[in-house]
Amino acid sequence: MGFCELANERNGMRYFQSNIMPTLQGLNISAADYARASMPVLTIHGTKDRNAAYGGGLDWVRSLPDARLLTVDDAAHVPWIEAPKLVFGSIETFLDGSWPECAKKVV
Repeated sequence: MGFCELANERNGMRYFQSNIMPTLQGLNISAADYARASMPVLTIHGTKDRNAAYGGGLDWVRSLPDARLLTVDDAAHVPWIEAPKLVFGSIETFLDGSWPECAKKVV
């Protein structure tokens, strides 16, 4: 199976790659910029994401001073489709001002 051929990856990637990715590629954010982040960050990442490796989610959380990782086991690039109760429930908890129980600090 090729890149973006899973059912949950097919439809959203065309828009992302043509409209959002060029802007992201133009950013020049340094480690010092990440370290200055003052807001909590909840990162949600599927362990079977073939578009953005799970290790990238780990690195992202490690680079921010107040971040947690919500791991969605066996999910690919759109974990909210594969585990909607977990993902949306965790987002709701986070937006209410608390860390979801399954969101972990990465060291």
